[in-house]
Amino acid sequence: MFLWLFFFIEDMMNLSPGIHNMLNERVVELLKYKEILTVPDLLRTDSNKLKQFLNFELADLCTLKSDLWRLIGIVPVNGLQQYENLKEQSTYIPTGIKNLDELLGGGLVRGNLIDICGFSSCGKTQLYTTIAVNWSIDHDYETFVVDTKGDFSGERIKGILSSRTDFQMDKLKHVMCNIKVEKCNSPFKLIELIRNLIEQMHFYPNLKLLVIDSLPALWFLFHGNKRSLGQCQLAILGDLLRKLAVEHGIIVITINISTRAVVTNGTNVSFLCADDDQSNCQSNDLERSETDLMNRTTPLAIDARTVPALGKHWKSICAMRLQIERNDPSNSNATSMSNTPNERTIRILKSIQHQTGIHCMVHLTDAGIT
Repeated sequence: MFLWLFFFIEDMMNLSPGIHNMLNERVVELLKYKEILTVPDLLRTDSNKLKQFLNFELADLCTLKSDLWRLIGIVPVNGLQQYENLKEQSTYIPTGIKNLDELLGGGLVRGNLIDICGFSSCGKTQLYTTIAVNWSIDHDYETFVVDTKGDFSGERIKGILSSRTDFQMDKLKHVMCNIKVEKCNSPFKLIELIRNLIEQMHFYPNLKLLVIDSLPALWFLFHGNKRSLGQCQLAILGDLLRKLAVEHGIIVITINISTRAVVTNGTNVSFLCADDDQSNCQSNDLERSETDLMNRTTPLAIDARTVPALGKHWKSICAMRLQIERNDPSNSNATSMSNTPNERTIRILKSIQHQTGIHCMVHLTDAGIT
């Protein structure tokens, strides 16, 4: 079998009148006279030299060589075309939120896994919903939302659109059709869902955004003895999401939550599960920690830190982490002293393409994040 295949390939590599309609007996004889005996010999020969003794046009020679490249299973790509392909795959897609697009240098990059964290009611859901609505209107892109909490509401989308001056009922129907929602209440079901989506991506040519809202809602099930299992499943999910993002050029957004860790004299006392190297969160441990703090007679150096949930492992998986936060005038560490209740700060905590620590100001309105 292998010997037959070897001779078959060798026969295809030799120049003969039968392998291409431009290679008749006269042309093959001329090539052999110039010691061009095989397909690789012909492909290596300069086209200008071939033109001189074959009397072919350069355009015809380019066609001949392209066909022969395909014959041997290699299709060369023009350098400019390759650049355009890479540029297309790494295109910034504007979010439609002016200040955020300026912060990110143009928008979100295709093929990236982005983690958005923040405290409850800070605007995380409103942020991704605004992006999904803007993309549906501006680019006709589809969004797939995995709802792990069962609180996705079409009324939120209707409210965003109805608050805009160009609201039309047809536009509402179009946006609702472009945003697909799947409920999920188990990490194992989520992994299976992503596997199925990867296999069925040919059914979703316009899908450009996948949102998981929220990830900690599922992984907090892995406390106690199941913690190592949770890390394993998280690693599997991360690999699948990266595969989906890179191979299909879509943007994956995971909604995370922020937790507070209290650091006292170098000792972390967490009131919520916030990091990998913290011990398991048990209610009696938390009560004991709070009691110890209240019963101490000597002052302690207390530093309250905001820490995204899911720990360091998930931070290493995502290409970018954004934090959205309220601007509290009573907080001396607040970014802005504005009294505007709907003002939010979006900060880059991690990025492989941008400077970390920089931020922008946005507003939470009836028409979404602006």
